[in-house]
Parts: sequence; C-alpha cells; structure tokens
Amino acid sequence: MNEAACRSLWEDQAKYYLEIDKEATAGLLNIAARSAHCQDVDVFLAAISGAFGHVFGSYSLWIDSLTSTRGRLFDDLDPSQIIGVISEIVPLPLALTGTEPRPDRARSIYRQRNALPRRAIGFRAMKFLNRDPAVRSRIDRLPLPRIGLNYRVGLQRHFPRHFLAKGPSPLWIGTDMDEAGVNYLFWFSVGYEAGHLQIETRYNPTQVGYEVTRNLCTVLRQELLQTISEFGRARDTFIHE
Repeated sequence: MNEAACRSLWEDQAKYYLEIDKEATAGLLNIAARSAHCQDVDVFLAAISGAFGHVFGSYSLWIDSLTSTRGRLFDDLDPSQIIGVISEIVPLPLALTGTEPRPDRARSIYRQRNALPRRAIGFRAMKFLNRDPAVRSRIDRLPLPRIGLNYRVGLQRHFPRHFLAKGPSPLWIGTDMDEAGVNYLFWFSVGYEAGHLQIETRYNPTQVGYEVTRNLCTVLRQELLQTISEFGRARDTFIHE
C-alpha cells in the first residue's frame, strides 16, 4: 500500500499481524453460502469470543464494530443511488456462555446481531441527538467498549483495493468516532487479499503487553481454524446422511 495514503498510528498503539491460508479462508467464506443462519463475520466474532474466553475468562463481550452496508435502512432514505457504502461504528453486545459448540456460538451471534434494529446503525445519532433525558441518561451510563472490529473482508472482495486504502473522512463520521480516537485495548482489522484472510491487531501497550497480545492472537487463530473445521465436518456429515 502507498504509505502516503496510510494514517500513522496514534502514540500508544502497536500492532500484531497474522494471516490465514487460502484453504481455511475459502472454508470461512463458503459458510454463508451453505448456511442461512450464519455469515463469515459471525464465525470471526465467535473466534474472538473463544479467544477472550480462554485468555481472560469472559466469552460475553461488548464490542464496537465498524459496520458497512448498502441496503435500505430507513423508510425516508433510498441509498440505491449512493456510490459506496454507509459505514458507522456500532455497538455489539454478545451474550455467550462458552459451553456451546463453536458453530452454535457463531449462529447465536448471527441471531443477536440481526436482533439489533437496523444492525444498530443510528445508535450514535440516538445517543447524541435524542432529546429524551431518560433515554440519554440510559445511553450515557453504558461503558465504552474496549474491543473494536473492522471486518472489511466483503468490501475488499468486491471493491478495488485502492478505493479502501484511506480511512473514513472526518467529514463523514467525525474525528471523535475514528477508531483511533477511542482508547481501545484491542482493535482488530480483518481484510482479504489474494485469497488470504489478514488480521491486524492494534493494541495499547500502556495497558496490555506484547506477550499477552501474541497469546490472544494465537488462540484467536486456533479458534477461527477450529470453528471453520467444525462447520466443514457438519456439512460433510449432512451430505453423507
């Protein structure tokens, strides 16, 4: 990528990078085609849940997700003539036990995501523009998520990469909503290139160390590959039966 087009990391940020091979990536991206109740992003979120459960003891997570869509969201807004996508950082509350089989964990995340009105797009507008004091008070009491996710695999598979090289314009979402403007412990950027899934983990070294991050990413990789494998075995069993 052109370094001039890349934003510099904020002062207390560091990165850990890993890549998933083509076979596993293909298996991940084929899950949505075989299942009406799960998408590849749900599998990745299930792997994140499994990794945090193993390393930190909590499978239930409160995540900020940079969500992008082109579908109709509001009755008075027709995005069909928009060139590009609507993107917004939205909250994802994931309630999981860690005792469920990995494929069931991914399906549960799918149901929880789709239970959110308009995929939670508009939450920040409600937070900052709502005039009902009771609603504003309830939202203000919510803790800030310490985990962030930008899962842009679908975009990078269908849009030329140079369209996606630059970060969101401050004119669109504001500097306060940039992922670098919030003190996340971990921010996962998941992309796709040449058949490989690429995972970049940004972490705050003032609050969490390299070894902890490396261990978390190692477990994340294992959880992701295991979940993909279990979906594949379930498909093979169904076919043979």
